[in-house]
Amino acid sequence: MWEGLLYADIRVRWPEAYAARGAHLGAVPPPGGESFSASGARLGGCIRGILARTEGDIALISHAGAGRGWLAPLLGLNPDDVLSIRQPWGGISELTWSRGRFTVDCLGLQPDPVPPPFLLEALLDRQEAPPAVRTHGEAVARTALALADPIPEPPVDRPLLEAACRLHDIAKGSPDHARRGARLLYLADKLVQGSEPTCLEARFAASLKKCETPSARAAWERRYRAARDILDEYQLNWGQTQ
Repeated sequence: MWEGLLYADIRVRWPEAYAARGAHLGAVPPPGGESFSASGARLGGCIRGILARTEGDIALISHAGAGRGWLAPLLGLNPDDVLSIRQPWGGISELTWSRGRFTVDCLGLQPDPVPPPFLLEALLDRQEAPPAVRTHGEAVARTALALADPIPEPPVDRPLLEAACRLHDIAKGSPDHARRGARLLYLADKLVQGSEPTCLEARFAASLKKCETPSARAAWERRYRAARDILDEYQLNWGQTQ
């Protein structure tokens, strides 16, 4: 009933409900709606069901209100303090489930094209990268940044370059890790048109229109077959990408 209305209008039309919700924000729902606590309890039931039938890491997309309602008791907060829980649009919260309970590792991180230093370390830790791989990555980063120093325009994205250098051998020890990473990069490039996700056929159909000679069409066919082979291998081993 309150959807799309200004708080000033709500306060005039529903003064008692507005006052009650203001006093107990987490527990009192808006008319015809659901409270933070109730939606959090519902989300908690959903998560328990997922845990019962799933192994490994889980990515869950949720409304911020339900997320706050679920997180409040995990953090030991009064339900009325739910808005103190950072849940920005597109934010990421990470929790660990162990021995029948959750621990909150981080709250409301927002996506960043460059992983911050602590996340670089966490990624290396997760892959159990040995000290030699870490020190090599750091040395490569220093060398790459030195090479970038004299380049004036366009400026090199130094934080991104450093992160890429530190992580470039993260899967070292896995069979053919460099080639596999390169193939995934090639495939990912062909699954994006400009800045928008697309399918392989649509991506290549658009580029075929630009091929006006037999040699251009032959080169197009080689690129398409290479991407198609990588996609087929990926789908066979790890599932769908589109």
